[in-house]
Amino acid sequence: MTIGYVFATVFIGSAMLIVIINRFRDVGIFFGAVVMAGIGGLFLIPWGERVIIGTTDTDYDGSLDDVRAEAEDIAYLLNTVNEFFPKVALAENDIISAWAGLRPLVANPKGRPSDISRSHQITNPEPGWWDVAGGKLTTYRLMAEESVNQVIKWLKSLKSPKWKLLPCRTAELELLGAEETAGISSILPAEFSRRAIEHFCLHEWAVHLDDVMIRRSGWHYYFRDARQKSIQAAEWMGAVQSWDAGKKAEELQRYERAVDGVRMTNSAVRSHAH
Repeated sequence: MTIGYVFATVFIGSAMLIVIINRFRDVGIFFGAVVMAGIGGLFLIPWGERVIIGTTDTDYDGSLDDVRAEAEDIAYLLNTVNEFFPKVALAENDIISAWAGLRPLVANPKGRPSDISRSHQITNPEPGWWDVAGGKLTTYRLMAEESVNQVIKWLKSLKSPKWKLLPCRTAELELLGAEETAGISSILPAEFSRRAIEHFCLHEWAVHLDDVMIRRSGWHYYFRDARQKSIQAAEWMGAVQSWDAGKKAEELQRYERAVDGVRMTNSAVRSHAH
């Protein structure tokens, strides 16, 4: 029995999001908003004192290990928001952070990236083999549940041996208990603290500084002074991981490489100031 995640028939499209300071309160926007732009829509989602704006869909054929937010996509998002909310008058210096990612979409040769379905497909081309393709990060547990349930159904059809086979329970289970995540796991990033870093290292398998700053805590995206905070974070993490001075310097350089590379030009953003 084998479950494979198939990329052979997958289209790779780029999705990009921007986090900015919450200047939207100046024009009375306190809740999420959707604006229709061209053939698609943009989402404006409050995140504490920030607002997340996105996404774009862009053909991508570059390195899978070095996906960056492109200047053209950033300008498109800012210009679109300014068109609908001219009093906000967003500029590039309002941006706190930006990120880009890739969606593994099931190919549709007749459509644009924005036309391609985000749904996943589970196929069983031969007994004991399943292919899972498409989907997205926010549906990974649903994909796992449906995959496991298909395997369970197949195993039951064999009628031998007589295992006790139960449906997937992921929808009923917490990834971590409340006592483990109090003050750590929330919609907003955890408080910037040594306690949080110790938790990420000891309970969430953080190995590198960028694991903590980018993927576990979200501090890099939320705080404008994230690079300064990374120096203290390296000290705290070094104490947990027994890093010497050389290793801490190496981890800071690794983090800088991970977050560097968003290139923006002021001329790309049109002024809508009144």
